[in-house]
Amino acid sequence: MSDVDSREAALITFVATAANISLFGIGGAFWGLVLGLISYLVLNGKFKFSS
Repeated sequence: MSDVDSREAALITFVATAANISLFGIGGAFWGLVLGLISYLVLNGKFKFSS
């Protein structure tokens, strides 16, 4: 966790995976990775919402 830019995304990934969210028959590990990737892109400015 020495990379400061990815701490929040790592925490979101961990929490979502530990919560074991199950949607559409897909397990928590997959959704944890998806939420972590989305949060990383949004928090580091690589994905911006157009308004």
